Amino acid sequence: YIDGTMTGGSSFEFHVQHAAAAIREGLCDTVLVTYGSGGRTPGDSYLWHLDADGRPTAWQLWVKILPLHGLRFGWEDWQQLPGGAWLSSTRTTKLKDLHLTDIKGDQDLSDFGRTGDPFLEMAGWMPK
Repeated sequence: YIDGTMTGGSSFEFHVQHAAAAIREGLCDTVLVTYGSGGRTPGDSYLWHLDADGRPTAWQLWVKILPLHGLRFGWEDWQQLPGGAWLSSTRTTKLKDLHLTDIKGDQDLSDFGRTGDPFLEMAGWMPK
């Protein structure tokens, strides 16, 4: 299955939707995304490996800024959080594995006693 749709700006979202449809139809189980223009490194490629539910099991990258072509990163030990989101608690690479622990999730930040945008706070942009 090949999709060569040309779009500007947010082409990734269009291609992901088309790839998801191809996976649902059983036409493929991997997705290769290559950026032909835009961004910092046109020509970079990412190969996504997906399971039968469409969740990623791994991705590989071929990018100009890294000499390790085809470096593979894996996602394992998927769990569904109370709010419904799915999260992989184990990330694997040839370099080092990462195991996430004490994972929490809910419907809203207020359920964690938080308000505001936590990303702004982390970046130091939270108004005083």
